[in-house]
Amino acid sequence: FWYSCARGDKESANDTRNATITNLQRQILFGSDVDASGSWLLCLVRACRAHFFGRDLFTIRGKSSFSTRNGLSQNETSFSYEVVPLSPPTQTRLYLGRTITETRKPHEKPYQEVPSRVCVLGNLIALFPERRISGHVLHEIWPMVYELLSAHREVLVAFGACCLCRLLDAWDEIDFESQEPALNNLKMLLDSAIKTVRESPVVVMVGIAQQRLFQYNGISSDQVLRLKATQQWFMILNQNQTLRMPLSWSCLVGGVLPNLYWFAKSGKDGRNSAVDLGRLGLMALLPLIQMESMSQDEMFGSPFTSEVQWLALVAFSNLLLAAQDVMPRHGGKILSALLICLANGPVDGRVKVWSKHVSASALVICGDRGQQFVDGILENKEYQDILVNAAEDVKTWAAAADFRTSTLG
Repeated sequence: FWYSCARGDKESANDTRNATITNLQRQILFGSDVDASGSWLLCLVRACRAHFFGRDLFTIRGKSSFSTRNGLSQNETSFSYEVVPLSPPTQTRLYLGRTITETRKPHEKPYQEVPSRVCVLGNLIALFPERRISGHVLHEIWPMVYELLSAHREVLVAFGACCLCRLLDAWDEIDFESQEPALNNLKMLLDSAIKTVRESPVVVMVGIAQQRLFQYNGISSDQVLRLKATQQWFMILNQNQTLRMPLSWSCLVGGVLPNLYWFAKSGKDGRNSAVDLGRLGLMALLPLIQMESMSQDEMFGSPFTSEVQWLALVAFSNLLLAAQDVMPRHGGKILSALLICLANGPVDGRVKVWSKHVSASALVICGDRGQQFVDGILENKEYQDILVNAAEDVKTWAAAADFRTSTLG
């Protein structure tokens, strides 16, 4: 079964017309006459856990015996076989003038030495149907997910995040209370993973798993958890900024944008919680917004430059709505960065459109301080014409009645 799991045809897993290995496994595991919370499935998951951690190492040993009749040995020979656990590997070394034998400690864990153990776990989780897995089964699977999320290899962390997302789809929510300690452990492991992983795809996958995990909490605790998570994402983004474009892109996509969007659409309660994000968000997003817009390959040789600037503008538009109570205090700083973005002449069309929209929104939300800053540029004749023209355009866009109504709600 494990060999067929590892070699299953996952591409046609959802095609019920093909009798592939994966389809047959799903029909055997979760047919109409099989209960997903039954003891048979639980035993199977326990076997998978033993296989994952290397506790299923056995060998087959044969025994032969000769039949005797009337005290005389006959030529008839019978054979029997028994399953014997493998002894742990040993090594010898010299200690105090004596040669001693001791158990050799493996350099890596069993699932790292044999990667197919991880594949077996993934294929088994992929077979689980939606909303049918009970808490008893999850209790056996969580230790393997813990191990993957805390691994030192980032590819294993990403695999653990994928398994977590799939388990949350297959989990029967009726059993929520029994899984609350496990969810708390998963939150801490994901927080640690966010602080340590630096590969762009892995960061995005861990962020997606964190967002999925937030859906299983109450409203009050969800706000607190999201607030702490968003602050952590902002700190990582602030530390890297323009130095590592792929990491900045993954932080925006995986954590900053989903969390800010949640605060922006949560109404008054979300805005009250997001007040603490104002200053930290400005420190992280404004340098990305006002960097000079270039072609894809001119800056750091990275194709992420235009993409990061556009995502930063989208995230900042959500920050304006989520933390609009404190944005007027920073009106000059905000309008300064947005006007620089417009004056630089964005090459990417998305950056050009969003910079206009966000600049007009900031002028409406920031109120008198933003208006005074823009008027100061228009009245002072020492500024460059391109900056003065950008200030005039922003003032014209923000003065439209329909735009002001849609921004302030």
